[in-house]
Amino acid sequence: EPRYADVARGMYQSGDYITPRLFGEPWFEKPPLYYWLAASSFHLGIGEFTARFPSALFALLFLGVWYWFAQRHYGESAARWSCLILATSLGWIGFARAAAMDMLLTTTLSASLAFFLTWLYETPPNRPAWALYAFYAALALATLAKGPLAVALAGLVVVACIIHRREWA
Repeated sequence: EPRYADVARGMYQSGDYITPRLFGEPWFEKPPLYYWLAASSFHLGIGEFTARFPSALFALLFLGVWYWFAQRHYGESAARWSCLILATSLGWIGFARAAAMDMLLTTTLSASLAFFLTWLYETPPNRPAWALYAFYAALALATLAKGPLAVALAGLVVVACIIHRREWA
């Protein structure tokens, strides 16, 4: 946590949002999405709250995406209860408070899969094109959050869905 926050602080203070640096040396261990968001939140002041703000924001954002997806596919009651259960689970609360990339990956990867499934669940003439574009955009953000792992995980899920539904086209 302190290392990631320090890289973001260095970005904010230097104004260099291209090259992440740790102790003044280039540090390319993680993709830049968290650093960009944390450095942007440091405009409100440098501290624990602003370093952890991106994770908390993405945890709330995911609850909104999940509510939308669950309500669309499973009904209002399922959406409400599943969001309540998720929002009050200890793991969710813990990761939402961490200055790390995990919540950013969770939100963006899950949102991309929710958009893909929204596209896949519709019958072919009624498939919403926007859902497929949203899938790609969210997957791009997931890649900026944690790297190629996001594409690999999404690819496994997409292939499994295609095989299960036998939709080869």
